[in-house]
Formats: sequence, structure tokens, C-alpha cells
Amino acid sequence: MNPLVSKSSVLKIAGYGLVLALLILCLNAMEYRLLIVSHSAEVYAGLVAVVFSAAGVVLGIKISKSKTKEQQLRRLEDPIFELVLNGHANISKRELEILHWMALGLSNQEISDKVFLSVNTVKTHISNIFEKLGAKRRTEAVNKARELQIIP
Repeated sequence: MNPLVSKSSVLKIAGYGLVLALLILCLNAMEYRLLIVSHSAEVYAGLVAVVFSAAGVVLGIKISKSKTKEQQLRRLEDPIFELVLNGHANISKRELEILHWMALGLSNQEISDKVFLSVNTVKTHISNIFEKLGAKRRTEAVNKARELQIIP
């Protein structure tokens, strides 16, 4: 060890450094507390803005996905669908529309709300679809319709 610096002076310097570090930490904590207390409205407003921004992004994604489902049904008006309808199981245009909604996973009530029919009429169309495709369940009907390339 250097003869000019003794062990006791090194310990004193380290002790003073530790005390100064603790004082700086206390001052920073008080400054942080003062900042939060004096600007609490701005901090809360910022937090609310972040939450609503995140909610807006999530809702925007959900809305854009539902629009893509709506756009899939617009294909029903294409002339190509008339050719498909005549070639496969004599499925009517309304039954094809209901088949599309079934493929998207909608319930009978949701389908009836979309196509403005009663639930019983939707059930009748679904029964006709089952018969024409030789299916017993919704998933089976959708799979057969996809195999026949009636629906995407």
C-alpha cells in the first residue's frame, strides 16, 4: 500500500462517499415525490391517454377484421358465383350467403340478424344446405363446401 495513504483514511473516504451517495438518493427520491405530487394531474392525464390509445388500437384491429368478413360476402354478387352455383348441388344464392356466414362461425341468431330473416328461416336454409351437401353438421357442411370450392 502507498505509504502516503493509510487504511484509516481510505475507510474515511469510503464512508464519506457512502454518506454522499445516500444523500443523493434521498434528494432524488424527494425530487421524484415532489414531481409526482405537484404534477399529478398531468401524470394521470398521460396515463389515461396511454390507456385510451391502446384501447383504440385494439378496437381498430377488431373492426378491420370484421370489415374483411363483410368484404368476403361481397363476392356473392360476382358473376363467377352464378357459375359455381349452377355447377354444385343446386345451392341457391341465399343458401350460399348463409353458408358463408356459417363458415365465418356465426350462430343462427347472428346469421338471421345479418340477412334480415327469422331464425326459423335460417334453420330451414341450413337444413337444405345439409341435405344438398350430404352433411350432418355445420363443420361437415363447411368442409364439403370448401372441398367443392363453393366457398373460399
